[in-house]
Amino acid sequence: MSFYWAAIAFHWIFITVTLVLCVIAAMPTRAWMSLTAWLKTQLTRRKNLQFETALAAAPRPFTPDESFFARGGGLAFDQERGLIFLARPNGGTMKSAIYPVQMIGSHSPDFLVDNGFQEVVLKITLRDDAETIWRLPCADDTLAHDMDAALARFCQQSDADLPAPQAPQAPAQAGYGMAAAKSL
Repeated sequence: MSFYWAAIAFHWIFITVTLVLCVIAAMPTRAWMSLTAWLKTQLTRRKNLQFETALAAAPRPFTPDESFFARGGGLAFDQERGLIFLARPNGGTMKSAIYPVQMIGSHSPDFLVDNGFQEVVLKITLRDDAETIWRLPCADDTLAHDMDAALARFCQQSDADLPAPQAPQAPAQAGYGMAAAKSL
């Protein structure tokens, strides 16, 4: 009989302790909230330092007029030279590159889903032979939308600063089309 009462006591103690721990874990206390805010700030500072280190090691001269390093985004603009700096974590290292604004193709905020985990990214396609795609991780979708809007604004300004493209030659003048075929 004593084993029976010990088993019942153990189960009641286990259930009580579990409920108490669930209540404690579910309470949004100031300590938990301040701890998460502190942790987020520390991670953003660390990322900021990594981005600045990657920018300092860049082979081209680059002076950022606007950057998202302080908010944890790996995007910066050099208005004077028409350059864009992109950086993202790659394992334990930082992958970064500087591109002229003319190489920037489409860009939009996106969600990557891997094993049930969602990550907000800014997806940038480059206009090169390989159709390179950069996915810059963002802390939240607000940062992704802000980076996308700034990138669109920067690309528009740079397009306005470029010289106007020359009109292409008409096919007959270039030796193509029906006029050229008739002359053969």
